[in-house]
Amino acid sequence: MLSPNNAGKRQANSITTLEDLRGRCVIDDECWIWRMAKSGGKEPRAWFVDPETGKGRVWLAGRLALRLATGKNPKGTTYRPICMASDCINPEHIKVASRAEVGKFWGQSDRLKGNPRVIAANTAIGRKYAKLTLADVQMVRSSPESGVAIAKRLGVDPKLISDVRRHQRWKNAAVPNSSVFSWRPAA
Repeated sequence: MLSPNNAGKRQANSITTLEDLRGRCVIDDECWIWRMAKSGGKEPRAWFVDPETGKGRVWLAGRLALRLATGKNPKGTTYRPICMASDCINPEHIKVASRAEVGKFWGQSDRLKGNPRVIAANTAIGRKYAKLTLADVQMVRSSPESGVAIAKRLGVDPKLISDVRRHQRWKNAAVPNSSVFSWRPAA
């Protein structure tokens, strides 16, 4: 928690204009490369006191740049720098988009290919789903037991059990002696 003394210092150092924000960047061609705090060493962050509410908080510096440049707060959206510099906060380089559009953009770019973090995450996901055998899948689909209980017993994520039951995973694994007509009473 900030003491009253620290809060006053922070408010005095607060960014109030786009020029204040630009002054904390290194200008490289047309990019404004943020040289201050970053969350997890990645996303630029800035302290901003909202003149409407008088409350200060940490903002993503790119979002703050858009707010100061346009006067609007783009809520419910995300953004990406079109110049491909992840720490560029020039409002002219920032494209507001949905999360799906940003994900599609980064997926199509070559920046994530070969990235050790992405490879490790995808490997972990693959391992999580590879824990089941065909016999396990057949048991999951035919069992009246709850998905959470089965997941706990098999040591897997409950979502995996749900995906198996909905044929989202192991799509081609059939349960023996099952049929769409199994609901009919024996004659």
